[in-house]
Amino acid sequence: MARHSAVWGCSKLDKLKPAAYTRDHWPDICVMTDVCCVLHMVPKAFSPGKHRCETARTRKLTLSTDETKKDGPENEGRRDFLMIATGAAGAVAVGGLAWPFVASMAPNAKVRAAGQPVKIDVSAVEPGQAITVNWRSAPYFVRRLTAEEQAAAAGLTADDMKAYEPVEDRLGGSEGAAEWTVVSASCTHLGCIPSQVEGDGEGWNCPCHGSVFDVAGRILRGPAATNLPLPPYVFASESELIIGTEEA
Repeated sequence: MARHSAVWGCSKLDKLKPAAYTRDHWPDICVMTDVCCVLHMVPKAFSPGKHRCETARTRKLTLSTDETKKDGPENEGRRDFLMIATGAAGAVAVGGLAWPFVASMAPNAKVRAAGQPVKIDVSAVEPGQAITVNWRSAPYFVRRLTAEEQAAAAGLTADDMKAYEPVEDRLGGSEGAAEWTVVSASCTHLGCIPSQVEGDGEGWNCPCHGSVFDVAGRILRGPAATNLPLPPYVFASESELIIGTEEA
């Protein structure tokens, strides 16, 4: 047994062999010797624990390689479809969340109505009379001039007022008749409401600071520096005035 142990290079066999043996035990001793020598020849790197890790890693690599081989054009198309569908669903969700916020910034019906042109029936307004109407929450004078008032306005020159404008640019009416004055009812000085004046070629007088305007809304004297603004308007007929547009 000592000779066999020396041949295989296993020194631990002496601890395993019985005190006495015969040739009949030789096959068993040979098997034990082979197992013992093989265990001593395996490096520590290939211990049972690490061997199991290396086996699992090798198996995972094998599965990944097999899955890569199976990833053909059909799977690529399926992946592209899922990506597009997911992106589209996300875009729809974002749009659904943003829509209430965007809609809240839109003007409501009352605001839209305030900015729309207004139609005014002026059939009841007699020459020399004036009415006040609202457009975009602001007051406007609508005055029908008498023949004398039209003549007085036409007779004023640049020396008579602070900001001269031709009377033809200030008056309007249906079919070219210049008998209507449509101007802002807010004084261009501090926004006061002027009072109507009759006669002497004067149209309105601001009671707050003394600004005086003629019947066409042009500033004659006082602290106001500019004429009463003209809104966009048009006469759709002799009895219908539309403020807020220049097209009937």
